[in-house]
Amino acid sequence: MLKHIKKCTEAEAQRLLGNDSWSLHLEELDAFVALLYVRGALGARCIEVDELWSKKWGAPFFTDTKSRNRFRKILKYLCFDEKNTRSECLKSDKFALISTTWNHFIENCQLNYIPGSNVTVDKQLFPSRTRCPYLEYMPNKPDKFGIKFWLLADVETKYLCNGFPYVGKNKQRAPNGKLPEQVVMKLVAPYRNKGQNVTTDNFFTTVTLGERLVKEKTSLVGTINHARKEIPNTIKKNENSSLYVCSLEKERW
Repeated sequence: MLKHIKKCTEAEAQRLLGNDSWSLHLEELDAFVALLYVRGALGARCIEVDELWSKKWGAPFFTDTKSRNRFRKILKYLCFDEKNTRSECLKSDKFALISTTWNHFIENCQLNYIPGSNVTVDKQLFPSRTRCPYLEYMPNKPDKFGIKFWLLADVETKYLCNGFPYVGKNKQRAPNGKLPEQVVMKLVAPYRNKGQNVTTDNFFTTVTLGERLVKEKTSLVGTINHARKEIPNTIKKNENSSLYVCSLEKERW
């Protein structure tokens, strides 16, 4: 991941400066990432960079790690793709500006951790107001604008096991294909036939999804809206609740 970011950042700096003199070492990039982590841990994302290096108000960690001007330079040129191939890549990948780095990140997540028997699928909005064709507006979220990600996480540790962004309607999806089911099947693909249990909310949960997962030795537990067609009439008659728990561990309701 760092090698790819280093290559793209150097290419961007050299493009803007018009020469090949600017370079970035991996150790320096590693330190830059560390500073971003510290900035987030301190809740200082809204604080001006100059104040982070202030002798009076800033944390010593920043001044001891890297100069403010060098941090600014790296932040200015930071890039996750090569602009000379961007137009071509965007034709087949809407997430091309960062997809290589993101895919490496997910691969590392899966290589370095084995999830427990219970995993969960959900969506998360990454706050952003950048100009983006697949930017979402979700009024019920604290940050109302952002990029939506579909995520699979370990229930016990909250460790991220798989994920991908929602970049709009997939033209390759079958006309009768259900988006929630396809999302879940894609997320659990690396863990099929391993006896995992998947927990979902009523957006994802369907009987057909449970039947598909059961065939791959994966069980499903989730809330389901009683208005769905596959819900038995005996349950629909109960008007006390609009949601029920659906547990599908074998090829039966």
